[in-house]
Amino acid sequence: MDSQLPTHTSRIAVIDLGSNTARCVVFENEHGTLRQVASDREPLKILRSITKDGELSSSAARRLKATLIRFLRTCREHDATDIQVVATAAYRQARNGPDILERISMSLDIPITIVDGTREGTLSLLGALRAFPAVTKGYVIDIGGGSMEIVQFRNRQRTASWCFPLGALRTADTFLASDPPTDSERAALQDHVQDTLAAAGIPPLESDDVVIGVGGSIRNLARIHARLHSSIPEPSRSALRRKDVRTLIEALSLVTEKQRSAIRGLSPDRADSILGGATVLRTTLKCLKAKRLIVSPYGLREGVASERLDSSPSSPGARGVE
Repeated sequence: MDSQLPTHTSRIAVIDLGSNTARCVVFENEHGTLRQVASDREPLKILRSITKDGELSSSAARRLKATLIRFLRTCREHDATDIQVVATAAYRQARNGPDILERISMSLDIPITIVDGTREGTLSLLGALRAFPAVTKGYVIDIGGGSMEIVQFRNRQRTASWCFPLGALRTADTFLASDPPTDSERAALQDHVQDTLAAAGIPPLESDDVVIGVGGSIRNLARIHARLHSSIPEPSRSALRRKDVRTLIEALSLVTEKQRSAIRGLSPDRADSILGGATVLRTTLKCLKAKRLIVSPYGLREGVASERLDSSPSSPGARGVE
């Protein structure tokens, strides 16, 4: 929808069609502050529905449409006046991804936008920085199901960005075949991430750079860490050290997927991908020469809502997310 936001209070819905999980969040815009009023999610794992021919299966298209119908019902029930739908890595990869989304878009009368890696990183940056108004420079690392985006920013503006096929679900499916994964499988994934990042020539951190982590894998790792250490607060805006990630990898690698699904702090539907995401995160921090990152409770969805809010002529300016 292209309607402008009302001057005072309105509700913005963002539907994020990720490679692993589809999510719907309804925000209330109160004079520039976004407050979450409703949310829903579905672990579609669309990435696994791409056939050997490089196309999304018809069953995946049906599941996606059914999920969107449910999400749109949530939007209507909570009086969302502006609905934005964005699709990421798996839909970029699938040859028929744009066609399937176009058909669903026409059927449900809702625009759907496939965002490229640069755009995805920019939206994640916009969302992440809402949680940290005092941070002016550094990097954002966004690990999704199908891809990882790294965004360098200065004066709170994007200066460079990279997108890699290093998502948590993709890397786990490609490299971690055993249950639990073997040491050699884990080492192969680590080497692959290291080689990929080295070839990209990403500059290491400067002394005053801050690294912000975004995405479900990173937030789940932070929650597991918090619950293992009861003295640590919930991971909203908390720090996660590189050595903490290493410790988590070692612990998670000792148990099967079924056992991981029962770990406190880990969403059960991420038990199959969390080791991929954790290995990608630790290796990326090592390549950047970063010892820690701060975990953002906000990301792409808040970035989409922020952009809509900030683009409204009558908007009083962005203040944050509650």
